[in-house]
Amino acid sequence: MANSQKELEKVLDKVLEYSSADQTEVLAAERTQALTRFSNSQIHQNMAEKNIHLSVRVVKDNRIGWSSTHSFEKSPLKKRSIWP
Repeated sequence: MANSQKELEKVLDKVLEYSSADQTEVLAAERTQALTRFSNSQIHQNMAEKNIHLSVRVVKDNRIGWSSTHSFEKSPLKKRSIWP
């Protein structure tokens, strides 16, 4: 997962740089969820989760392709032909 804004921007720039499509759209969305459960007026469970989602849409030769992932590691991105 990307750890900072600059790291995320590097990944997005790489995706755009290596795209050979006529048009490329890259979208990164971050979502944070938190949950606190109470029992007998006390905190019973407290948890938080942060996810970053990457979507890429390309247009080449009047055809549209789309891929998405939650992983920012090179290996899964290569499998999806997102990472060089």
